[in-house]
Parts: sequence; structure tokens; C-alpha cells
Amino acid sequence: MGAAALGTKLLQEVKEEGLNEAKLLHTLRSVYEDRQRHVHTGQANVDELLNAFASSHQHHLGRDFTSVQHNAVRHQQRLVLELIGATPCSGKTQLLYHLVGLSLLPTKYEDVSLGGNGAVVILFDLRTRFSVSRLKKVMVTHVQSQCGKSSETFSRDAVESMVRNSLDHLHVFRPQTSLSLLATLSNLQSYLFNTASHVSANRSVGSIILHDVDAFLWQDRLEDAEDQTHGTTAPQNAGLLSSRFRDMVNHVRRIQASFSCLVIATSSALSTTSHTRIEGHTVPVLKSHLPNSWRSFVTVRLIVQRDSVRKFPLGISAKEAAAEAGQRREAVEKSIFSARLDWSESDVWREETRGVLKAMDDVGDFPFRITASGVDFDVRNHPIDDAETFIETKSCLGISEAARSQYALAAFQNCVQLIYERESNDTQPLHGKIARTIASRFADIASNKKYRNRLVELVHENEVFREELLLAQLDKNA
Repeated sequence: MGAAALGTKLLQEVKEEGLNEAKLLHTLRSVYEDRQRHVHTGQANVDELLNAFASSHQHHLGRDFTSVQHNAVRHQQRLVLELIGATPCSGKTQLLYHLVGLSLLPTKYEDVSLGGNGAVVILFDLRTRFSVSRLKKVMVTHVQSQCGKSSETFSRDAVESMVRNSLDHLHVFRPQTSLSLLATLSNLQSYLFNTASHVSANRSVGSIILHDVDAFLWQDRLEDAEDQTHGTTAPQNAGLLSSRFRDMVNHVRRIQASFSCLVIATSSALSTTSHTRIEGHTVPVLKSHLPNSWRSFVTVRLIVQRDSVRKFPLGISAKEAAAEAGQRREAVEKSIFSARLDWSESDVWREETRGVLKAMDDVGDFPFRITASGVDFDVRNHPIDDAETFIETKSCLGISEAARSQYALAAFQNCVQLIYERESNDTQPLHGKIARTIASRFADIASNKKYRNRLVELVHENEVFREELLLAQLDKNA
């Protein structure tokens, strides 16, 4: 066989495949996304909520699909978390510091697990209120807390050096108008792919943050109204606010699809939170003031607020108020914040997602505390020295429905422990205090199967407590 004939035969055996084939690209992306199937922010409560939605968005494509369908499914798989401050000083920014810190911190420091992602964070600080110094403090505190749980010890200088290295991968942009925000978003991918412009080339993008996404709301509304008043807005350009939000969503969606990252936004509510009953659960509903394009883009909306602290009663004198100032200050410092899942868009949730949420404790709601050095989510494990301390503390604190059952569990478990630890000959006064405390929160305890079963066991095992609880219930109902 001649050389020409051999070459012709070999060429006939070659099968060409293009890299732009949708199936090949989908296969490559699937290999990557199978490792990314579970969302990990490092905060267990937030992860549980996001994964409830992520699991229902995992679609597997069939053999026959178009590139348009492929893109639509990719967009469905992306998660967007919005933290909505229901009131001023709601705690949403402090919660954001914690999430940003975990995204930046490495998974491990030496042999200590930090629970971080070691990722890049792109943050748009739209009201220029994000404090990097506060973020650093939160991160240092978290690292020291994790080191304290192990046998490893590190100097503060070593910890701060590691935190500073992590902060190198926080990229903060502060556009002053919605147009400058759109311009920054349109050029963001070019910036990230230009490895000479930053030191984060070897890290994946963990999250895109839109802090105060509603910052330009009134500015754009005013501009829209002025244009319409002077007749300078063409009919096709009406609705300036909606169009700019739509453009922003399209930019963020493209960036998110390119980097497979989480989007987190914060905003402030303009309306009050209402509640509704859904299959036996009382859940919050909050009407959003942002355009439809944004509301349909968000996957999970968390309503964040500070639980109210009881005000001074009417008629109290200045002297009496001054005498209680120390206790009240302590009550404010110990007050609890709540993050509650907003159910206003629940009609578009998949049935699988709704089922997962209903199976969670408190349908995904969780309490937390804000301290001088960070955010504390371990609310239910705070020690209560005795029943009397608990009663005095609770008399100063107002607890919302979201946090009440969590705190009731902590109180109840500590009360049970006290009963078993004390000698039987001196427990009757203590039993009475505990019984009155439980009677005051009886509805919360009895509505939860775990609490109720524990209470039934205690009543059967302890005759003195059974009698005191009965008397306390009778006094309450009298």
C-alpha cells in the first residue's frame, strides 16, 4: 500500500469532536459540580437551609437538550441568599461578617480545623459601611476559638498574620451610583481573569456579596421621577429602577455561572413582618420593596432581627430606673437575635424543598448572639447557674417565637440537671422555682415532642416536682 493510500485510510478512521459540544461541556461541568453538590459556608444553620434548596435544584440532563435548556438549568442550580434587616440594628451585617470571614479563612490552620473555605470574596459595599477592622476581629476570634477546642496553641501574632493573608483575597468595590455598579459588574470577569491585577489567581471565588443591595433605591426613583416630569424619558426607558435591577441581576447571574459561587445580599425592610400558618407552623412573611427581577433571582430570604427587650414599665420613677440600669444593660447585652426564613415566595418552592424545611427544627429558623468579638450561634448551650438566675434573666428579656423554643430547651435541660444534682432533702424550694419557670413556658415545651417527652419522664420520676408543677399550673390558670 502506497503512502498516499495509507494516509487516506488513516484519515477516514479519525472522528472529529469539537470542544464546543454541549454534551462535552456539560460532562466536564458535572464532574466539577458533583464535588460542589453541597453548599458549605461554614455556618451550620445557613448551610442546612441552603442545601434544602440546593438539593431540589439538582437536575440531571437527558440525552437530548439544547444549549438554551442547559443554560436555564445552570441558572436554576445557583443559590442566592438575601439577609433582610427587619429593623434597624437587626444584626444582618454582623451575620455577614461571620459568613465572609468563614469564606476567606482556610479549611485548616496547621492541624486545627477552622471550617473555612479558603476562597475569594468579591464584596460590593454600596453604602460604604462595611468595616474590614471588624471583620478582622471576627476572624481572629473565630480562629482562637477553634484553637481553644484543640490542644494546639498559637501566638496572637501568628493568628493575626494568617488572618491578614486571608484578607488579601477580599476584593472590595464601593461604587457610588447604580450606573457605576453596573459598570463594575460588567468588567468584573476581566479583572478576575487578569492574574497580574491581584494575588487571588490560585483561589476559587467563594461568594459575591452585594451589601445593601437597595442602597440606590431612592436615588434611582428620584432620577426616574425627574426624567418623567421633564419628559426626557423615552417610553421604552420607563421604569428606570426596574431596568437597572434587571441589568444588575443579569450581570451577577453571568458571573455566578462562570465561577459557580454563592451570591449573598443584604437589604433593609420597609414593611413590617406578618405571620401565617402553613401546615401547623407559624412562619413569617415579608413583602419585598425591590423589583420583581430581584425577587425572582433570590433563592433564600432570611429575615434578621433583634428580639425585643422589655421596656421600663409605665410610671417607673427615675430613681427606680437608675437602680435597674445595670440589670437592664446586662439584659440588652444578652439579648438574642433571630434569623427566620421568609415564606412569602413559598408558592414557587418545590414540594421537596417544603418537605425538607418542615422536617427541620423550627422550620430552619435559628437564634444567635452578637458579642464584642463576633457572633455566637451556640445559644442553647449557654450555662444557667440555677433556676433563680434564669427567672431573673428572663424577666428582663423578650424572646421572639423564633428563639423562644431554642432558649426554652436550654432552660429546661439545665433545670432537669439541677433537679438530679441536688440532694432530695433541700430541693423542694428549688423544685418550686423550676416548676414556675416551666409553667410560664409550658406551651413552648409541650409543643415540641422532644421537650414534651422529657417533661413526662421527669414528672413520672420525681414526685415532688410533679406536685410543684401541678400547683404552678393551677396558679397560672387561676
